[in-house]
Amino acid sequence: MKKISYALSFLVLYFISNNVWGQTDYQGQFLIGKNFLKEGKYQQAMDVFGPLTKESEENKFEAYSAYYYSLAALKSGKLNEGKAMVMQIRQRYPDWDKIEDVNYLYANMYFEQQKYFQAVKILSTLNSKELKQDADKQKNFYLQKASIDTLKNLQKQFPNDAVIAKNLISKLSYTQLNEKDKMLLEYLKQEFKLDKEDVEALRASVKKQEYHVAVLFPFMEKQLSSEAWGKSYQYVFELYEGMKIAVDSLKKDGVSVVLHPYDTEKDDAKVSQILKSPELVTMDLIIGPIFPTNYPLAAEFSLRNKISGINPLSNNIKLVEGNPYVFLFQSSLEAQAGRAAEMAAAKFPVEPMSVGTGKKANSAPERKKCIYILRSGKQRFIAGNKIQRQYNS
Repeated sequence: MKKISYALSFLVLYFISNNVWGQTDYQGQFLIGKNFLKEGKYQQAMDVFGPLTKESEENKFEAYSAYYYSLAALKSGKLNEGKAMVMQIRQRYPDWDKIEDVNYLYANMYFEQQKYFQAVKILSTLNSKELKQDADKQKNFYLQKASIDTLKNLQKQFPNDAVIAKNLISKLSYTQLNEKDKMLLEYLKQEFKLDKEDVEALRASVKKQEYHVAVLFPFMEKQLSSEAWGKSYQYVFELYEGMKIAVDSLKKDGVSVVLHPYDTEKDDAKVSQILKSPELVTMDLIIGPIFPTNYPLAAEFSLRNKISGINPLSNNIKLVEGNPYVFLFQSSLEAQAGRAAEMAAAKFPVEPMSVGTGKKANSAPERKKCIYILRSGKQRFIAGNKIQRQYNS
């Protein structure tokens, strides 16, 4: 009997201890996940938080684990996984006191996917005063990257949103506008009581003792010894030498400018690598890249970091359209065509040449048509008897 009693006691103790040891240490695992998140180890954090999101009577960390899982997913760029977890939180815990923080995170994911309407719609439901302020900052950060057309559509959907309006005003103020957009700009300024100073405040400059200018040119240092280089890239060095002369001239006037040359090698990957350099965000101006295929990377960098940029050679307005921080050194074809149209209308008000026919446009409709074509920017002409050639821009 004693042996049976000892055996039963042993089995009971075994199963009790095994059951205790088999229990999940929810709190310990939760703290490990938070530590991974703090250290930037986002995948490890997701691996820890994932199991903790399962419903259990002993688990008091389900909702928070789901939230931190979503945050780690956002940080690691796994937006679909993060959004799926957020939807689970919203379904399971609609009355959770942190649900607005969850919605703020949800909007952030939509912004990262450039789904601006969904993001703004979610942020519009927030009631917390503090979160609303953060939401405005979040909107402003992402909407600075949005195109004019996107902002126009958003403004129609959310006509009372000041952040959308301000970003749209900013981009319209630094873009060549048609009459309809001019009217929209003036309406928004009056509606939201924003004057020129408010718009200029977005681009406020500071007087410094020394200015730093990044020059992103294809110096092609690796090809300096080749014969082909001299024919293809000599102009790059000539342009850079001209900048150095300008720097010397400014120095005589008491303005100190330091040039920082970077070799783009005419390669997107190299341009991207240069833009990741920590010193680039300290620049006061970025000149280049020269080639249109490389320029969008620098333009986006200028917009994100609010650093003015210049394309020194192109006259393609699309490179800078919708971005108040980048400019063309050369006047665009649209600007040239518009100016030519104004000069033609002023100099030849009665009998302008009818384009493509060789006949005089004596009637008012014909004159109007001629000037319209000149203004379009899709063709360029020399006015009067010198209207000899045309080409597509």
